[in-house]
Parts: sequence; C-alpha cells; structure tokens
Amino acid sequence: MRIALVRIAELARRGVGQGADSSSFHEASKPAYSWNQGLNKSQLLEVAEPVPDGWSTGELINIARELKVILMAGVIKTFNKGGVYNCYATRTFEGRQAGFIFGSALLKSKAV
Repeated sequence: MRIALVRIAELARRGVGQGADSSSFHEASKPAYSWNQGLNKSQLLEVAEPVPDGWSTGELINIARELKVILMAGVIKTFNKGGVYNCYATRTFEGRQAGFIFGSALLKSKAV
C-alpha cells in the first residue's frame, strides 16, 4: 500500500511542476484498485482503515503539505460494524479535511 502512496506523491509532484494547485486520483487509488478487486471481505478489512484517522489519510496530508496542493484520493474505509466502503478523501495543504464522499459498499453479498 505504501507503493501506491509513493506513486501518488510522484504524480502530484509532477503536476505541481507543471503548475497544478490540486491533484486528484481514482477510486481506491490507495491501496491500488486493480490489486484489490478479487479480495473477500476479511481481506478487504485488512487493507481498509478509518477515515479521516487512518495512517494513509495522514500520509495524504503530509504529501499535500509538502507540495502545497489540495490532494484527493480514493481510500477503502471501514464503517459501521465492519462494513467496507469506497471513500474519496480530500485534504488541503493546511491539513484540513475539505470533504469525504462515501461510495457504495464494496461487498453487498451476505455470502462474503
């Protein structure tokens, strides 16, 4: 998962170098959407985290502060008694929460 954050930082840095004042990354960009598509619920819970208090949200804040940009990235969030949801986190370079958009549950089947 740290690899995804390193890549987010690299791409955001490239954007800043070209004059961008914000960077936006796709759904579940942390922890890499294509990687997690085949995971079951217990495996998703291993990579999910609380938002806004999770470690990767803190790392997104650090990247935003370093580059002085608004940073938006998809995170897999734990929610309400073990639910797993898509979440889109937006952080300002001052570290403030600019907003969170919660998507649908990643797993809806009771069999999982």
